[in-house]
Amino acid sequence: MNKFRYFNDSRASGQAYVGFFGVDDGPLLVGINSFWKGPPREARLRWASPANLASPTQDQARVTRGVPHTVETLLYIGTEGNTDGWVKVWLDGVLILHFQELGVITDPERPFIKGIHYAPVWGGTNDSVPATQTLSVDYSYVSTGG
Repeated sequence: MNKFRYFNDSRASGQAYVGFFGVDDGPLLVGINSFWKGPPREARLRWASPANLASPTQDQARVTRGVPHTVETLLYIGTEGNTDGWVKVWLDGVLILHFQELGVITDPERPFIKGIHYAPVWGGTNDSVPATQTLSVDYSYVSTGG
């Protein structure tokens, strides 16, 4: 699966993996794995989550292998120690994820995102890749509000 990650200083919070999740040759769906605190308390935020304020169909959240897609994310980290953060993700122009009341930055962490990382990954520890993987990024634009 391919992913890109936003992270702060600590693994305790301030990290999110926006990625394409699925198994082997099965369907891939855009989702978020996070260490965020606050509702929704689940670490895996998916299109069908009851806390998702967007209302996509499963087909709209599906990523087709070998086909270029446009993934846009908008993340507000909120204020440290509070659950006032939110995230929105669009796939090919359709809002597929929208979660609010997220505790992205906990006390006493610094209230900013330290880095963004793109990486092709597969499975977990000691897993093997059954085929060659590539991740191609044509355009990446990051902006911050002040």
